[in-house]
Amino acid sequence: MAFLMNILGWGKAPRFIDNGGNETCTQSSSDESDKLSMLFESCKKKDLVTLEEAIEPIAFCVPGVKQMANEAKTMYNALPMCDLPVDQVSSIILYTMESEVREKSLYYVLNEKLRKKNLQELEPWLLYLRLILTALAHIPSSSKTIHRGVKKDIRNEYPEGKTLFWWQFSSCTARIGVLQQEQFMGAKDPRTLFTIECDSGKDIRKYSRYQAEDEILLPAARQFKVVSCLNQVGGLYVVQLKEIESPFVLEYFGPKPLADILQHIFYDAVCFVLQTSNEKNITLAKAKGIWATSQLNQQKLNRAFQDYRNVILFLSVTKSGRFQGIARLSSQSRHTNEKIVWIFQEGKKDVSNVFHIDWIPCEPLRFCNIEHLLSSLNENKPVTMSSDGQEIELDCAKALCRLFRSDLNIDIMPIVTKAISHANTSKLNENEIFISALPSNMDKQLLFNTIQDMFSTVGHIKIDPLTEKSCIYLFRRKNNMEELTGEAAVTFESQKTARKAFEKYNAQPIPTLHDAEVRVKMAETQNHGQLLNCKHLDK
Repeated sequence: MAFLMNILGWGKAPRFIDNGGNETCTQSSSDESDKLSMLFESCKKKDLVTLEEAIEPIAFCVPGVKQMANEAKTMYNALPMCDLPVDQVSSIILYTMESEVREKSLYYVLNEKLRKKNLQELEPWLLYLRLILTALAHIPSSSKTIHRGVKKDIRNEYPEGKTLFWWQFSSCTARIGVLQQEQFMGAKDPRTLFTIECDSGKDIRKYSRYQAEDEILLPAARQFKVVSCLNQVGGLYVVQLKEIESPFVLEYFGPKPLADILQHIFYDAVCFVLQTSNEKNITLAKAKGIWATSQLNQQKLNRAFQDYRNVILFLSVTKSGRFQGIARLSSQSRHTNEKIVWIFQEGKKDVSNVFHIDWIPCEPLRFCNIEHLLSSLNENKPVTMSSDGQEIELDCAKALCRLFRSDLNIDIMPIVTKAISHANTSKLNENEIFISALPSNMDKQLLFNTIQDMFSTVGHIKIDPLTEKSCIYLFRRKNNMEELTGEAAVTFESQKTARKAFEKYNAQPIPTLHDAEVRVKMAETQNHGQLLNCKHLDK
């Protein structure tokens, strides 16, 4: 591999140094924003293809790119623990590779085209841009201070307070000391050092020849504001930049975050980590939509299914170093006439009581990507150290869920529908209005007065039997007793009254509640036992 890298000329000139002073910036303007929008809209319309297909249109201007693409895929196979698809990762590796002549390198030619902002000249690059931008969208963004150098004095292009675009991709380093070495910026001659407070940097060290130099890649079309400039001794000029929101959002090319798609599964939810001793159980669980577990866990999950609208499971094989996916519990444990053979730690066993589950994503998530997530319900240990049946708090579960990639092979809408409509036996007949997006500091009396005014014609506020006064019950999580939580559910005594509420209020904003939005769910049957109940629930 080292021999291969030498042949390809890797490392001749790190990409976070621009020897030619081509670090051009463009004043932010509506015209620039329109051009960016046109470019990336065109890019988004392109299909995701293989790396070989993506580079075919640009082979005429990047000599040897097909050979380098083959070598990039060879390098992919040598990468440890890589979860991204081969063509996407290889597109990043290819970007980091240098030709014998630096100016013929793919990254150099691409960035020259981007700086020119000629959309017609960029047309052959759209397939490759689609591929690498999709890959970068899957890599978590870094919010840190990074550095980039130019061997030229260009401080006059960066007056303090200026807002600007960098159209090109920009390789930076997290270690400023690297730039002081002679083969990089050196200690003499005019040179400009950019110190950048970034929010969208992508750590591509594992795909770079120089991993020790902490290479961070800023995607194309980043927008910055010049914070300050400083003249140092020896011809060094420092420009401090702060990244600000760009009209081009890289996540546009990534999968929609799972937590956003499945926000309903976290409504009135409790979450557990469940483990199994054998990979074959995962295969069986996916094929049949079932899960078998210990007697102790059965009792715990059955109780949770009664008490919560949603029971979310993070499923793992013991000592596998990964979560296999997320599932939603769709039933209590029940007897099955089908013979189910489940592999427990002590060996195979026929099981008759199983839970039915709905798989959400099935793509594994490696523990090395989530070691920063701690579980307050398990002595603040990493969530990766959870034992079988360990409950994890909702905030931790949401953060964990966001790290899973959506599985396009699963239709999640039926799962979301179940999550919205499911409740325990006493709740199945309720007719509810959900009020979402309430401010967390909402005054309880304001909430009460608004609900009473809005819904007095279609339902009745419950009367407290002790005080004989109208009341709204507020339920909060045990570890958060002080704040209202931003969401309420109003329950009516019959489907008829809920239907009236639906006709009058569904999807309407409530001005007096800061434009919180009303959504109505009607039960299939009527409930004659309970009048009105308003609950505050954690989002």
